[in-house]
Amino acid sequence: MDIIRKLDVALMSKRFPDFDQNDIQNIQIWLKKCPHLPKLTDYEIFRFLHAAEFSVEAAKTRIDNFYTFRTKFPQYFGNRDPDTEEIEYISEVMTQMKLPKETPDGHSIIYMNIFDSQRFTQRLYLKLSNICGDLECFADDITEGFIYLIDMKGFTFSTFATLNLTEIHKFVVYLTETYPTKIKHAHFINAQFPIIMDKLLNMIRPALRSELANNLHVHSSVESLAKVIPYECLPSDYEGGQLKNSRELSEEYRKYLLQHRDFFVEEAKQRRVDEKLRPAKMKSNLDIFGLEGNFKKLDFD
Repeated sequence: MDIIRKLDVALMSKRFPDFDQNDIQNIQIWLKKCPHLPKLTDYEIFRFLHAAEFSVEAAKTRIDNFYTFRTKFPQYFGNRDPDTEEIEYISEVMTQMKLPKETPDGHSIIYMNIFDSQRFTQRLYLKLSNICGDLECFADDITEGFIYLIDMKGFTFSTFATLNLTEIHKFVVYLTETYPTKIKHAHFINAQFPIIMDKLLNMIRPALRSELANNLHVHSSVESLAKVIPYECLPSDYEGGQLKNSRELSEEYRKYLLQHRDFFVEEAKQRRVDEKLRPAKMKSNLDIFGLEGNFKKLDFD
């Protein structure tokens, strides 16, 4: 698991005044009392603390829910080898990646773009996005938080008709409430169909905390987007963008992903919950994901 960075306590204490290094040891002690949970490195624990605003109890909840969710859904978190036909397939259909340049205020930009809407599948997208997310959380240096940039050009009526509302809701909660990172806001561009954009936002907002729900922004032009994400941080697909185009960046990111293949193969084996060992007093909190009920698809009435 050598992909995971080493925790520099002195540096993190300087960067984040609310960080108390004793909290790392306290959570390590707690983990020893939780035989159902996997062993974690100090850096992994720090990432959960950072996402939880350095609240120890909130970090514990995130850790338990994060790995419980992953164990519950092996179709997304089972075989995580990025060097498979299905991951190669979805990597050709779309991209999700961290762009190579941060914003001036130190935020990472997570970029999503569908290249071929006819071949898009939700299951493979969710699988790829979580592989990329781990790389961004555990292999890369910590930043102030994540900004999502989602290009809607490839989202058509046929694409949306295949989406599963319940499944997306679960993953939005998983991403915002358990993932060891801070999501600050999300920006959408090239939304060609207002009804699709409205449906998407109406679907996402109820699953978000108010501060994030109020930070979903739809841009009608690159000029508007560039006021938040400067041109030097944008792919050249967008007029004035100074990075390489999105396909070139995606190919480079795919190579970066494959360099860490061993990590993802081992992660699926080692970082899971054994419910048989869960202490009786520590009940699973999976109801936060809305796991009960029937799966639904988007309706365009």
